[in-house]
Amino acid sequence: MIIRSKLLHIVFWVFSFLYVFDYFIDAFDPLTALGYSCFEISILLGEFYLNMLVLIPLFLIKRNALLYSISLVILLATGFGIYLVFMMDSVLLSESFPRAVISFILNHSFFLFISFMLSFFQRYQEQRVRSIQLEKEKLVLEIAALKSQISPHFLFNTLNNIYSLSLAKDDNAPKMLAATSEILRYYVNNGQKKLVSVNSEIIILKKYIEIQQMRKLRGNIKVTFDAFSEHDLIPPLIILSLVENAFKHGDIITSNNGFVEVEVRKVAGQITMVVHNSFTGEGEKNGVGLTNIKAQLELLYGNKFLLEATIDNNTYQTQLILNEQ
Repeated sequence: MIIRSKLLHIVFWVFSFLYVFDYFIDAFDPLTALGYSCFEISILLGEFYLNMLVLIPLFLIKRNALLYSISLVILLATGFGIYLVFMMDSVLLSESFPRAVISFILNHSFFLFISFMLSFFQRYQEQRVRSIQLEKEKLVLEIAALKSQISPHFLFNTLNNIYSLSLAKDDNAPKMLAATSEILRYYVNNGQKKLVSVNSEIIILKKYIEIQQMRKLRGNIKVTFDAFSEHDLIPPLIILSLVENAFKHGDIITSNNGFVEVEVRKVAGQITMVVHNSFTGEGEKNGVGLTNIKAQLELLYGNKFLLEATIDNNTYQTQLILNEQ
C-alpha cells in the first residue's frame, strides 16, 4: 500500500514535470526550458507537500478553517514572492503584473487542490482500514465469547463423570481423563482459529463419543463420515457442539430406545452435518448452545449457511449446511 502510494506520487510529478517542460520548450532552448521547469516544479512541490503534510493536519483536520485559509494565502504569497525575488514572474508567468498574479494563483491553486483531495483520500483510506481492523477485532472477540459459553458445559459434565467413575473405581476413569485432556488440548490450540480442517473436528468428535460410551449409555450411537481432504474447512468446535447438544437434550443415557445419529458429508461442494437424537419430549428446546452456534456462524459466514432444528415424533434433528469458504 505504501509502495503503491509512493509510486503514484512519483508518476504524478514526472508527468507534471514533462507537462511544464513541454510548455516551456516552445519558448526557450532545451537547457533553459529544463532549468525553468525545475524551478517551477520545485515551487509546486514545496507548496503541494506543505499543504498536505503540514497545513491540513495542523489546521483543517482540527477544524480551524479560518487559520487554514490564512495559511493558504501566506503559502501562495510566499511562492509568488520567490518568483519576484528571482524575477521569474515576467519570464514564466506574464509581463503584466496583474496577469502574472492571476496566472500564478490559478496554476498553483490547482496543485493545492490536488494535494487537498489526495490528503482527503488518504485519510479516508486510513479510516476505512482502521474501521475494518476494528471490525475484525470485534469479530474475534465475539466469536471467542460465544465459544467460551459452549466449552464449560462439556468440561463440567465430563469432570463430574470422571469423579463418579473414580468413586466407583471404574477402569474407564483414566481413559475418560485422557480423552478429555485431548479435547481440552484441541480447544486450547484451535479454539481461537477461524477455520480448521473437518478431519481434525471428526477426530475430536470421536474422542467425545468415546467419552460418552464410557458412561454406559442405554441407547445407541451411530456415526457416518465422508472422506474429507485437508482443504475442507469448518469453524472449530461446531460439530462437537452440535453433537454435545444432542447428548445434553436427548434420552440416550436413560432410555433403551434412545439414540444419537451423526452424519457429516460433503455434497456438491457443501459440508453437510445432520444430527438426530431421541428425547422424552420434556424441555427439548434450541437452548443457549444452538443459539450461540448460530450467532458464531453468522459472524463468519453471513447468510451463506443453513442451520435448522426440527422436531418430529420425539426425534430432534439439527441440520447444518456450510458453503465452502
